Amino acid sequence: MKITLCIETSGPHCSLALAAGEQIFHRAEPLQRRHNERVLPLIQALYQEAGVSLEATELVGFGAGPGSFTGVRIAASIAQGLALATNSRVVPMPGSEILLASARRQYSGPQKMGWLVSIPSRADAYYLSFYRQRGDEVVCETSDVLVTSAPAWLAEQAKAHDQTMLIGERPDWLDTTEQIRALGPIAPSAAAMIHIARSRAPLPAEEALPIYLQGDSPWQPMVR
Repeated sequence: MKITLCIETSGPHCSLALAAGEQIFHRAEPLQRRHNERVLPLIQALYQEAGVSLEATELVGFGAGPGSFTGVRIAASIAQGLALATNSRVVPMPGSEILLASARRQYSGPQKMGWLVSIPSRADAYYLSFYRQRGDEVVCETSDVLVTSAPAWLAEQAKAHDQTMLIGERPDWLDTTEQIRALGPIAPSAAAMIHIARSRAPLPAEEALPIYLQGDSPWQPMVR
């Protein structure tokens, strides 16, 4: 029985899931900026509900970003701390993949479709990722590109699919049409992360870090 804990705190929602074998225990709360107050008590409650000791943990997955600077680092630090304490290993997961997995639990579209995942950065800047779905197979074509207007590649990729569904926050500069439809609000679910975490090669705790992307910070290097 593989005891797997998944943590997602990259946005205003906190989502946690603990899997004991195939049984999944889940907690989700809209915490805004109170993740540091509530995450550890919620994790403790999950283990109590599952009747599992913290020391039995074998695998920890966490949402590694992009997302809230503080939220992503809270998840990373908790995942590292738990892994070091329990001698378990860690799987960092991109936020776009978590949102996609969460959406696919709620929506099943045509066999040939595209998924556009949008994660806000700051002001009018968004991280866009594009996934191609053919039946049950999903492939990432474009990953976490930071843009402030609709990129040229988006129209071309959308045309190649029967339907493209937008997940996440819609930028003001992105028009949704019959070709690109907005699915609506989707909160990232840690329960959707369990299968992903178990299917990936895990890392030692010290190597499990947030995903740092170019343009992730508004600060510019000093020119001397």
